[in-house]
Amino acid sequence: MGSLARLLHAWEQWDSAHEAYAHAASLAPGTFEWQYLDACVLDRLARPADAAARLREALKLRPDYLPARVKLADALLSAGALEEAG
Repeated sequence: MGSLARLLHAWEQWDSAHEAYAHAASLAPGTFEWQYLDACVLDRLARPADAAARLREALKLRPDYLPARVKLADALLSAGALEEAG
């Protein structure tokens, strides 16, 4: 499922990629990659609050991953959560 999600993501099939990543994440909830990549797709779908929620889940698995932390701040900023983004 993850390979399909990455393929859909590469071809900018955002809705389908999100569904595939969400399915992959439900099958392997401890896998950082599916959470993070789904958040990237949700960001492209202009769903910053959902992206932020997914990034929080991803950061529970890898709190040291700086790109996810930066992306979380950006998603929070886009969602209007200015103080939380800081």
